[in-house]
Amino acid sequence: WVYSILFPYSAVSTQSTGKECYIPKMDSSVAELSFHKIERFDDPSLLVKDPKYGILEPSSLCPEESGLDLLIVPGVAFDKEGNRLGRGKGYYDKFIERCIKKGYPIKTLGICYAEQIVESVPMLPYDRKLDCLIYPQ
Repeated sequence: WVYSILFPYSAVSTQSTGKECYIPKMDSSVAELSFHKIERFDDPSLLVKDPKYGILEPSSLCPEESGLDLLIVPGVAFDKEGNRLGRGKGYYDKFIERCIKKGYPIKTLGICYAEQIVESVPMLPYDRKLDCLIYPQ
């Protein structure tokens, strides 16, 4: 399940691929993520800066999570067993667990640099393993 490939940076149009794109919105008051479908990336009114972290997030107030089937999960470090070290708040782990409980057929994918691969990542009971990891070589 670990793929080592060279991947170029490129923007993929959701219209040309027929895929839907969802981007995260963080609610730091309850340490929870929601995902919002975004149709276009060229309209600045669709994204706003999060006041706490300054990250661009969807301006939509209506999450649409049931259509998600692949989740790209960020991390600080990863191991080849599918474990990942995040930022310590559990946002993505909680979201993945919520999807599983709701019966959404979601797969998780980590994308990282080869330097982020470590021998072993410590896991806690609520940490969720990735289904796949991609990194350049």
